[in-house]
Amino acid sequence: SKAGQVAFIEHWFKEINYGFETGELRPHFKKLNDPECNFCKAVEDHLASAAEDKAWSTGGKLTFRNIRPTLKQLETDQYLIELDVLEEERHYYKNGHSEPVATNQEVDQPDAAVLLIRKNGHWLVGGYYADKN
Repeated sequence: SKAGQVAFIEHWFKEINYGFETGELRPHFKKLNDPECNFCKAVEDHLASAAEDKAWSTGGKLTFRNIRPTLKQLETDQYLIELDVLEEERHYYKNGHSEPVATNQEVDQPDAAVLLIRKNGHWLVGGYYADKN
């Protein structure tokens, strides 16, 4: 249902924000994603690399707005859900540095999209695209 799509996407973004806030994803994060989701793998790899380097970040919360669910399928059981996403400014730190070693500026993504896949009665994220075009 459209309500299920919205609830799932909200939960997925909360899990990503949790990962960036704490430096690690909860174990069930992988279960929310299709194995082919490149963005999902990139988030996992980034946090694993940061932990290995004893690095962390502050800020960067992803805020989703105006989720536009659809029941129109791209392919069998695949739905492209459009939404607006704001990524707050993020500062990156490394062990031994009191000042940020890098900063990403705030980014507004008004044409973002999440690819949802319906498998075995569950939603999975197949991809996240900052610009659906």
